[in-house]
Amino acid sequence: MQYLRAYTRLLLLVISTPLIFLLFLPSLALKILGLNNDLWRNSVLTIWGKVSSAIIGLKVNVNGTKPDTPFILVSNHLSYTDVFVLLSTVNGILVAKNEVRSWPFIGWMMDVIGIIFIDRSSISDVKRVNEQIERNLRPNQGIIFFPEATTSDGESILPFKAGLLAYPSAHRYPVDFASIHYKSADPNKPEKEFIHWWGDMTFFTHLIQLLGMQKFQATVTFGESQVIESDRKKLASELHTRVRDQYLEVKD
Repeated sequence: MQYLRAYTRLLLLVISTPLIFLLFLPSLALKILGLNNDLWRNSVLTIWGKVSSAIIGLKVNVNGTKPDTPFILVSNHLSYTDVFVLLSTVNGILVAKNEVRSWPFIGWMMDVIGIIFIDRSSISDVKRVNEQIERNLRPNQGIIFFPEATTSDGESILPFKAGLLAYPSAHRYPVDFASIHYKSADPNKPEKEFIHWWGDMTFFTHLIQLLGMQKFQATVTFGESQVIESDRKKLASELHTRVRDQYLEVKD
């Protein structure tokens, strides 16, 4: 039953993702004409996040008030499902690691739709992405990224890297923060093993394992205040402290 559920859900994801992407294509005409298509893109990404969450049995609970656009939002990073959690909740585009661009179809789709890719091993690319962040902070759009730069096992929050905080620190731009926490509905399938994707876990094996779960929950908690700091390392440290404290409060 578990594998039947997993592969049925995988098939539904494979079918639904390109169909939802087709909804975005008409808005490319707006872009070609030099018109803003942010609202259209936001709607498509929200639909994708919500439909994908429903397919995989993920219920998203929201605590606090989500930020209004434009915004810069940072969050802890536990799994690839974080993308569904945030895109179904706020109107923004993601900064994703460059490896995602090579994923079959998904990478191409995300590139076309406007997701920002980064090679974190390259200092020059970090500079380029900060420029992209500035260009993409528009009235109807926010920027979302994970300063841990990788996923964790959920026992704690990894230190935040300061590279992508160069723009908000240089311009004293307020940064919003959120924490994501998962809860398995099955005590025999702990979050650390079945939901969080970390370490040397292989993607497909973990995906089938996750899709085989009957259901699970995510709680995204938005911070009550924004953080402003002119030093990017201090900004990273303060954001880390707030996200960690908020995460541990929900976790415990």
